[in-house]
Amino acid sequence: MAGGLLSDAGTFRMWERSAVSSSHKDYGDPAMKLFSRFLSPLLWGALLVTTSACGVLEQAPPPQSTDVPTAATGALTELALNYATGQGRERSDAKAMELFLEAAEQGDGFAMGRLGVGYANGYGVEKDPETATKWFKKAAEKGDLSAIRNLGLSYLAGRGVTQDLAQARQWLGLASERGDTFATVHLANMYLEGQGGAPDDAHAAALLLQAANRGNGQAMSALGTLYAQGRGVPQSNEESQKWLMRGAEHGDSLAVTKLAMSLITGRGTPANQPKGLAMLVDASNAGSSIASILLGQLYAGTLVRGGGFIPVDKAKAQLMFQRAEEQKLREHRKPGLASFPVEWERATPPPE
Repeated sequence: MAGGLLSDAGTFRMWERSAVSSSHKDYGDPAMKLFSRFLSPLLWGALLVTTSACGVLEQAPPPQSTDVPTAATGALTELALNYATGQGRERSDAKAMELFLEAAEQGDGFAMGRLGVGYANGYGVEKDPETATKWFKKAAEKGDLSAIRNLGLSYLAGRGVTQDLAQARQWLGLASERGDTFATVHLANMYLEGQGGAPDDAHAAALLLQAANRGNGQAMSALGTLYAQGRGVPQSNEESQKWLMRGAEHGDSLAVTKLAMSLITGRGTPANQPKGLAMLVDASNAGSSIASILLGQLYAGTLVRGGGFIPVDKAKAQLMFQRAEEQKLREHRKPGLASFPVEWERATPPPE
């Protein structure tokens, strides 16, 4: 079965078709554009190295470096962090990048990795994917975990380097072995899609279980979909709902929307349309553009076959689609270095 499950493209395309085939195409079209951006396969491969990556960067695990900085480079890095986060100094991405460069030239692997992030996203410097990849490589050779992951994602997406799926698997696999659950999720999707080798649903499920057990909400959501489809694991609606619930509890917005749609449609669980609607409303109010799109389709009468369980309200539908557009703009807005606190911290590997 082609296609990965991180974006659960099949489920969302089903909802897309219901909107396109309806008479409310003026309400369906904005949703189609947003779904296309959200579910683009390249998005999953390039989330950490594009300006649209802000939300996922914050979800990524803290980096670890085996490189031990000297007192001098450590002081430079700390000062750079202060400028990047605005702690004790006026925030300046440009000054932070200058200091990271100075530390990197003295051999600090952590600083090298931060330079890669800065050049990949255009923080304090002109965006330059090639230079970003150069620094990711240098930092990866020093053992910086986030750089190892980002190098794998660069090869996966072909950003700043010729796309090489075998190299992507190698670097993401190394990061995964060292405890980076974000890398593990991407590696699992490569096995699901057969990128860089033969598809292996069972191995992908095992990787997702590993990441889920370490607290990765995206992995939990993907596992829920695998169990629903019986892909790589025995089909089980009960297990599917369990993992979707865990993903939602860990803040994964896609898990929330999947649960809500299960309740609305009665697929895999007894229908409870009021509860499903309430979940979508809460998710939309919390900033989920996907939830806003689904609400718009509900109000437009295009989401559920045979019409919705709530009266068609074109004005509300339009408001939901407008909200979704605004939410996507906020998600894609370049926030600067200070919005990536996790990326700037040193950390120990997660517990076994």
